[in-house]
Amino acid sequence: MATQKMNIGPVPYDEACAQLGSTPDFAEVARAECRAYRAALIAHYGCPPEGAELSIIGSPHDFGTYYEVYVVYDAEISAALDYALIVELGLARWEEADFPAPFTYGDRSSIVERHFESTTQLVAAVIAKFDAAGPEKGEARERLAQTWPDAAAIAASPANTTD
Repeated sequence: MATQKMNIGPVPYDEACAQLGSTPDFAEVARAECRAYRAALIAHYGCPPEGAELSIIGSPHDFGTYYEVYVVYDAEISAALDYALIVELGLARWEEADFPAPFTYGDRSSIVERHFESTTQLVAAVIAKFDAAGPEKGEARERLAQTWPDAAAIAASPANTTD
């Protein structure tokens, strides 16, 4: 087994993100951003095949630990390698995957607004949005529902309050 990993980043590369040393509750916020980015990557590129996974990995820094999404893959499995090479492109903006940004930032990377309390709530909102969009979003919807069945159940419930 030839396990490799490639850094995809904490969020789409043209988006604001939590800043180590500036953002209050950095670790919690950074991990939440990474979970949202992982979901957006799955919606956009598909579920990782056997031999590949999208992982959130912490790395030590002088000011603390920062977090980023990595594709971890077995380079000897061609489908895993192909997936890694395509997902390595990442996303430029949240909108590429039809995802909302999980946070809005103000001065010095302070959080102005948290848009979702959990990844499940975020994914449920995206699934509901995809359901309303019709069949053209069916494939991305199924990827998310497969990975987050609880979010799919929330999106399908009549009491769904996610806009």
